[in-house]
Amino acid sequence: MARLKEHGALVDAVSDGSIIIAPRSGKGTTHQGPLNTALDAGANDTYVIALSFPLASYMVGQELAFKANTANTGAATLNVNGLGAKTIKKVAGGITTDLATNDIRAGQYVKVMYDGTNFQMLSASGNASATSGDIPVKATGAEIITGTDDDKFATAKAIKDALITSGVKRYVALLTQTGTDAPVATVLENTLGGTVTWSRTGAGTYAVIGGSLFTANKTVAFVTNYTAGNIVSAGYNSGEEQFELITFGQNVGTQLFEPQDDLLQLMSLTIFVYP
Repeated sequence: MARLKEHGALVDAVSDGSIIIAPRSGKGTTHQGPLNTALDAGANDTYVIALSFPLASYMVGQELAFKANTANTGAATLNVNGLGAKTIKKVAGGITTDLATNDIRAGQYVKVMYDGTNFQMLSASGNASATSGDIPVKATGAEIITGTDDDKFATAKAIKDALITSGVKRYVALLTQTGTDAPVATVLENTLGGTVTWSRTGAGTYAVIGGSLFTANKTVAFVTNYTAGNIVSAGYNSGEEQFELITFGQNVGTQLFEPQDDLLQLMSLTIFVYP
């Protein structure tokens, strides 16, 4: 920090780019506080500030700060000393993007830097839960279910809680199948409202008979940990009113994939049934 005595005041140039004036005892001071910070006087998404010192033009690398009096509802601009509104951008993954709703909150102090075209937001987003500059935002339960915002994250517990709250039913199991036997399931979770009983209906073809546990066009399945090089198909067959699982292996002679047994070794299957 550099300190100068100027016109009866102490002028501090701080390493973060701010300039602060403090009064001196017995001396007259016409300004007190940061020179590059001001209170916003604009409306939603159009922030306007008037700094206490004359600013002839925007300069690249110039840092400013303001206290927002409203939250933003989308893309926003900042106009300083009547020099013209410039878009406020946030940086995500090295790319500048428009602000999302509530990236700036009412009463929040916002620090920006002019890059020659826009003001880049240096302070934390109003949506962030910490103080880092580029932190993913946690999705709400509704956003988890609808999947409407791929810029947000959710923990495993949050996903599970959202599914429970929304009424989504689920079945999670590890399946193993040998010979001509039906798959054996190690059930990790089952909220479908009934017992899932597997049967073998043909080579590499297995089914859960009984449509009451599943709903057409609202049943989704995910499979993982199956044998490399093979194909697994899983889904609800509304015509047969059964959930079907088919494992395909490559025929050595024809090089074509066809239904085959003995391809399930603790394969994980997750079924969601939406309300």
